[in-house]
Amino acid sequence: MTLTSQPRPILDRALEIAGTGLVRRIEEIRRQLVREDYDDVDAHLAGAWIREQLRTAVARARAAGSIQEDRKCAPAVARSHSRQAISRPEPATTDPV
Repeated sequence: MTLTSQPRPILDRALEIAGTGLVRRIEEIRRQLVREDYDDVDAHLAGAWIREQLRTAVARARAAGSIQEDRKCAPAVARSHSRQAISRPEPATTDPV
């Protein structure tokens, strides 16, 4: 596989797809990555942390009504949504007493 056929890291692309609102389950993200010729998709999506991030991105995108007309998960459309949908929680701060 060449870099031109796979321009984005697989986890970035998975989060893009999740953020489009076009998918409902991780299995659909997995199938899309396979169609896009990514390698070792199952291994990359096996971790609990990434699965939770994908579920969160899917739920937020669908709740926001961001379902796109483009059923091919266009990267430009997906990229704009994934940045909003996925973020790590801010560390808790304590106020000095």
